[in-house]
Amino acid sequence: MSRSGLAGVCLAGLLVFFAGCGGAKPVSVTGVVVVPPKISLKEDDSVQLSFTPDGSGQSAAANANPKNGSFSVDLAPGKYKIGVAIRSYAGHKDSAKRDEEFLPLNKAFKVGVTKLGYEVTSDPKQSIKVDLVTGNVVKN
Repeated sequence: MSRSGLAGVCLAGLLVFFAGCGGAKPVSVTGVVVVPPKISLKEDDSVQLSFTPDGSGQSAAANANPKNGSFSVDLAPGKYKIGVAIRSYAGHKDSAKRDEEFLPLNKAFKVGVTKLGYEVTSDPKQSIKVDLVTGNVVKN
């Protein structure tokens, strides 16, 4: 085989390889985080969700609106564990006390420990409820 023929075969192989590495097209997942009623979030608190794939793939993060718990994130189809971290704004005089209030939730739902999970499908728009009261994730 000539050098140009070999180069063409190699180029074709690389194109097939990289086309397969792109993975599935990400889809929009919107949702709401539900916190226990005893937890009162202020508008400048931070509520961050981490989406970690069960297998290989890209992790992603989303910030939820502390007023209504809403969030949006683009994820490739697959199974994910969902971690949640809530922090008060450090500029408040009672931020240390409030962070202590969030500690049980942060321990229960931190990345690497969380039992929260969701399987993203190829449906282009999906809506979920991440319920920190019941410890479940359900489709809306």
